[in-house]
Amino acid sequence: VTYGFMADTKLTPGTYSTQVTYTAIAETPSYTLTSVSPNELRINDQTAKTITIMTSTPTSELGLGDITASITNGVNTVNLTDCTEITAEVSSTSYRGATCSYTGNLPVGTYNVTLTSSWHNATYVLPNSFIIYKTIQDITYMQEMTTDICNRMSKNQTATLQDPRGSYNTTTPANYGIIKAKDGNCWMTDNLNLYNRQISNVDSDLPVNTTILLPDTSNWTGNIPSSIKIHRGVGTGYSNYVYYNWCAVVGLSSTCSTSEQQNQSICPKNWQLPINGNEDTDKTYAKLLKAYNITNGTELIANTILGFKSEGYYDAVYGLDMLAYGVNGQGWTSTPSIDGQSAYYLLYWHSENNNSVTPQYLNYKDFAFTTRCVAR
Repeated sequence: VTYGFMADTKLTPGTYSTQVTYTAIAETPSYTLTSVSPNELRINDQTAKTITIMTSTPTSELGLGDITASITNGVNTVNLTDCTEITAEVSSTSYRGATCSYTGNLPVGTYNVTLTSSWHNATYVLPNSFIIYKTIQDITYMQEMTTDICNRMSKNQTATLQDPRGSYNTTTPANYGIIKAKDGNCWMTDNLNLYNRQISNVDSDLPVNTTILLPDTSNWTGNIPSSIKIHRGVGTGYSNYVYYNWCAVVGLSSTCSTSEQQNQSICPKNWQLPINGNEDTDKTYAKLLKAYNITNGTELIANTILGFKSEGYYDAVYGLDMLAYGVNGQGWTSTPSIDGQSAYYLLYWHSENNNSVTPQYLNYKDFAFTTRCVAR
């Protein structure tokens, strides 16, 4: 800047001075956070991580100065430490950012990332940009299963989870095998084996404030209207199987004859009964069988990863225990027939005679069949 002035020739001799005042207006840069890396951490692996946070501030602009940063959802917060400004090139342009140290103990959830720049005199927020997650290795109980945990499993990955409700006639937690099947769902590979227990919505797939009593094993004959019934196998190799009529598996102690799809069951909480539907319908036996190219009973039983066996059933109408034959099995869905009076859909298979497998089979609600569940 060059200054000039006009001096009056009439000035008397002496030394003169002048003063110039500048006014500067500085605006907060309108930049944003653009990314955080890594953007998720496993719940049991949150120690000594380096988190990189990038902004849209180009290096041609003012630096960030002193940096503070945090990861928060308003309830749980971890303050990052040792934040240092960095630059990184994106699409031939260099931008400002920071690396910080993270050591925390955040619960599962989605979090905002914040960064405060002293030179910009601003706090920037990148909402819903950081996730703490669980994997199947981080849970113990069936009831802890979530959609996210199932999605993170690889196809045909297996695990064993416990059901704290117990098994058979004991309160000792039951162990169930599960699998992330090729249809994209997580299925039990063992049959449900719970009875002689009062269960509620706390750890079961029942509506809020609902409690039902699963009775002790019992034999029954004939058409039992709207009644929960359970049968335990007695033949060699079948004594560990528990067979339920339809009223039992959907947890309806009354008004069991219905034509409405049931959204409740005695499955563990966060699990449900399969529904009736074709190969394009999710959480159906039809879609599961298609995923493994299973077309008959022999193929179903030969597929050891899914765990279906020759399980038999209990013919309650005639009081016949069909378990000893061990040549077929049937597994309930939560779907009644349209008339909703006596017939309900299930998976049917037979490894002898007609060697068939039918994922949309209709049978009487008073018969007793094995049951397994699929994660919600």
